[in-house]
Amino acid sequence: MRYVSGTAEMRSALSALAAGLCAAAISLAPAGCGRPRKSTLDDPHLQSLFSQGCYYLRHGKYEAARKKFEEVLVSDPELTGVLLNAGDACYLSGDYDAAAGHYKALLKLRPDEWPVMARLIQAYEAAGKREEADRAVAELYAMRGIERNRKLRSAVYFVRDRMKIAGLSVEVMEFFDRKGREFPLWEIHCRDGKSGRIERILHVDRVAGGKGERAAGETLLYEGVLGKGSTYSKWEGIPTYPEAKERIVAAIREHQPQEAGEGSAGERPLLQGAGHDQSGSSTGGIGLEGPLSGRGQK
Repeated sequence: MRYVSGTAEMRSALSALAAGLCAAAISLAPAGCGRPRKSTLDDPHLQSLFSQGCYYLRHGKYEAARKKFEEVLVSDPELTGVLLNAGDACYLSGDYDAAAGHYKALLKLRPDEWPVMARLIQAYEAAGKREEADRAVAELYAMRGIERNRKLRSAVYFVRDRMKIAGLSVEVMEFFDRKGREFPLWEIHCRDGKSGRIERILHVDRVAGGKGERAAGETLLYEGVLGKGSTYSKWEGIPTYPEAKERIVAAIREHQPQEAGEGSAGERPLLQGAGHDQSGSSTGGIGLEGPLSGRGQK
């Protein structure tokens, strides 16, 4: 395999993460989101509610932010930027079903908005809705066939899942190259929950040619460089993501010292990033932390 994890090129690509997708120059904002109608923009009360929601979102008061955004949506349920922020606030407060509802409502208005589809996948994964997540993933792959989605077509991978395990913020990237020729099937980045520093990188990867204990056609879960690092699990053929996830979680928990006060693998995923204005446009750049709003502005 020509792919090498942890190279400067990959780290540079990772820094371009936006809405759970990586490409040369992906922006966070759903490209088609339009601004609210003039009457809404002129309503001082709704403006105040939106500003309050952004303030709470920026300061980590996600439930309060959600309430403000949803109050705005009562008056106009088709405000795309407000739907996006409401979904983010619900996700960050741990209400993944509500987050999925807002993302789906936005996708009904803007069906080609693949950054929102990436958010929806993460919400389903966090809620443990595997069938819904798989269907959303299939829709995301289908979106790559749409000519105007050029950034999606050039994307290398998307962030399928996020978890917090044994003091680590875990991010699972699914690569679009499903044949596993140049890239792994999944790459798992484990970050220190406090510093954000990458502590471990795991892979789920196919074996191109048999060697030693490795048989051609097998899929391995390993850490480090294949053949030189630790191998934690193997499958004959390619596992489904739920099958791989179960063993990924087990491997991280088993080989990572449990920090005091940490819970189980079912904890809320940790997401941080930039907020959005009323049009859905990003108010800041997204780094490796993730696609969802940690702050919002008018």
